[in-house]
Amino acid sequence: MTFLKELWAEKSSGEKTGKTIEENKTAHELLIWNKLEREIKEIISNAESQKNKEQSETLFEDLKKSIIYYANLVKNTPNNKLIGVESREEYEKIIKDNDKRRLAHNALIDNLNILSRLCKKYGYDNNWREEMGNDRERITEWALAICETIKNNPV
Repeated sequence: MTFLKELWAEKSSGEKTGKTIEENKTAHELLIWNKLEREIKEIISNAESQKNKEQSETLFEDLKKSIIYYANLVKNTPNNKLIGVESREEYEKIIKDNDKRRLAHNALIDNLNILSRLCKKYGYDNNWREEMGNDRERITEWALAICETIKNNPV
């Protein structure tokens, strides 16, 4: 029932704004990114020491790199299933690709959690992390939606 309510709300929202559901989702993902980026840049600019500033900058850069790396893996590596695999080589390649993608996803989630704790530690808003949720598929959608924004705005 909730799913249908959300679907109708998205459809209605799209009719009001003239945007498709996909455009609204992308805008929402970018909004989350903008919140995260704003909070982290605030932490960096108000750092009490050069060491804290550099550590925060490094953590933020690590997040951006992990988003780009993971999104590129998802885009360029098919999500292979083991059903119908005919050769040992094909099986091993699928296992290797899936492991690589899973490890990159875990690193991305770890980086998000680290920055969320950093925000909390310094008294900044980390609601962006709650808004994103813990669902792996949801985080994948978010990373894919914001990847190009990060690539095009490196600073």
